[in-house]
Amino acid sequence: MDRDHLGGFEHVVILALMRLGEGAYGVPVRQEIEARTGREVSIGAVYATLDRLEAKGYVKSRLGEPTPERERAAPLASRGQVFRP
Repeated sequence: MDRDHLGGFEHVVILALMRLGEGAYGVPVRQEIEARTGREVSIGAVYATLDRLEAKGYVKSRLGEPTPERERAAPLASRGQVFRP
């Protein structure tokens, strides 16, 4: 997978993660994107993009604490290195 190339939506998701900070996960990322762009985003698109960003090494995911809605957090891999290989 080409780690150096990020698509437009990947950039938008990274910006949402940066704004939300540590522990951000799919639903707040989706809400942040919708609030900032004014367009609807499917939760599936957010999670697919998070998976791609993780495969490229830009984010790391982990399962959150057991709750009625299990959350998958996706913090940035490393501050200051988001756009570098």
